[in-house]
Amino acid sequence: MKKMAWLLLALSGLGGGAGATEQTWTAAQAELIALDQAWIAAEVEHDRAALERILHEQFLNTFSSGKIMDRTAYIDWIMATDIDPFEVIHHEIRVHGDTALVIDRTPSGTFQFSWIAVKRDGQWRVISETMSKVTPPASAGEQNIAEVWAREDEYWRYVKAGEVENYVSLWDENFIGWPCGQDHPMGKASIGGWVQKIRDEGIEVDYALTREGASEFGNTVVAHYSFTRVDTYPDGHVEGVGRQYKITHTWMRKGDTWQIIGGMCGDLPSVDR
Repeated sequence: MKKMAWLLLALSGLGGGAGATEQTWTAAQAELIALDQAWIAAEVEHDRAALERILHEQFLNTFSSGKIMDRTAYIDWIMATDIDPFEVIHHEIRVHGDTALVIDRTPSGTFQFSWIAVKRDGQWRVISETMSKVTPPASAGEQNIAEVWAREDEYWRYVKAGEVENYVSLWDENFIGWPCGQDHPMGKASIGGWVQKIRDEGIEVDYALTREGASEFGNTVVAHYSFTRVDTYPDGHVEGVGRQYKITHTWMRKGDTWQIIGGMCGDLPSVDR
């Protein structure tokens, strides 16, 4: 496979040559592929006359940065730039009468070039091109971890709102863990007591979380974070200022959601020390 100039590609997003494919193209699509090949050859060889034939007089190029160049500026820029031969893969070629949309991607899938051509007097000419960076989809592991962090955010929203039922729903029936301030581990049956106290006593909870790390093991994610929590009671007295805690939760996927199957909470050195 031909070498692609990384810096050039990142800055501009040139039209490109055809990658290998087993797909059968229509006559019109084959014409556009030939145009693509001629375009890249003209850029690599700095062939101004060929570029003027390929690019429509009203051609506009939009760079990944958002910068726009008309045909004259674009061709001048090509003439002043060293370009290594490169390839693209034809992701889509859609023909609508005398107008066509071509979406090319680099073999790495990192960049995408969308260009439009119009056919006049039997000749296809490129009227616009837009280059964009392609963000690869998150891996299954990254997605699982993101979903668990979202559940941790829900956990604390339920605490602050005193939503006991929603809070308890976060926990698996067979959960056992060691909550902060407890002498022994607890199961799900006892886990919602402190949230009920927040609700019943009208306690205002302010908290801040700091994510420390997470690991994914298929349908299980272990999340670690530190947090501060300050409780303000209706009579005005405040508890928790200067205290910091750490939590480890083990989450397991249950159908289309996640539940906590184990965990531990403990004190960290006071933040004012």
